[in-house]
Amino acid sequence: MRVKIPFINFIGIRRYAFLFSLLILVVGIVFYFIRGGFNMGIDFKGGIVAQVKTSDKIDIHAVRKAMEKSSIPAQIQDLGAPSAHEFLIKTPSKATGNVEAVAAIEKALVDNLGAENVVLPFEKTDVVGPSMSKYMTGQAFWLVLLSMLCIFIYVSVRFKWDFALGGIISLFHDPMVVLTAMLITNKEIAVSIVAAILTLIGYSINDTIVIYDRIRELLKKEGKRPFREIIDLAVNQTLSRSILTSLTVFFVLMVLYLFGGAIISDFSLIMLIGVVIGSYSTIFIAAPIILVWEGKGIRLRK
Repeated sequence: MRVKIPFINFIGIRRYAFLFSLLILVVGIVFYFIRGGFNMGIDFKGGIVAQVKTSDKIDIHAVRKAMEKSSIPAQIQDLGAPSAHEFLIKTPSKATGNVEAVAAIEKALVDNLGAENVVLPFEKTDVVGPSMSKYMTGQAFWLVLLSMLCIFIYVSVRFKWDFALGGIISLFHDPMVVLTAMLITNKEIAVSIVAAILTLIGYSINDTIVIYDRIRELLKKEGKRPFREIIDLAVNQTLSRSILTSLTVFFVLMVLYLFGGAIISDFSLIMLIGVVIGSYSTIFIAAPIILVWEGKGIRLRK
């Protein structure tokens, strides 16, 4: 028995999708000024990251209170399950040197929690200097930009430049939405977030290329049909594949987010948002945007 493919008029609602995406980006701009910019992590602004182990009597609230009493600005998070009593302490270095900064953290914990409750030396200490943070910020920017450029060249060669432009617009759209989510939640942007964005870019363009391939096939088989119908038909024919693939990835990421621990929680969260937004942009942005060059579609048929 042949299963009938449902037909949804995605092209007909494209303007609502464009308006929705524009609204998200406007919200992001508003929150950017409200927050005073992105909450950059230690990797990008320099500072100290200390991995601390304490006795069973100490929880994350006690560690946070100890740092506040010593007037040391710090971000505290559990490392693994709370029962492990291991914490990551991230603080900008305001001392004259990195050794002094680490010593200040040690003193704050010992003075306020007691020497018997803090394991010294720390399990691990990472120092990111101003020059290194500036270098990493530049590298992160160029990595994202270069990946988009390579994808644009690849899609231009495989399809046509107008198809590639639609793909690139959707690729810019996805990181912008993710960064908007980061601004709203005031999440810290670390190296793991940059890795999540790069992974998201690759995932999103893969889904887009599947639809573009189907559009190209339909242009050859049903070139007499209106171009907008061909795009709608291509999206509908690949819809089940897109949904099933996204759901599979979504469930895996949900497990990682819930049970993977603090180290990969932010990465998993960004990827969760990215998988949803990537599927949305592929269907509602990358494919419909080709209609801007509908005249090019006539040339493609020829």
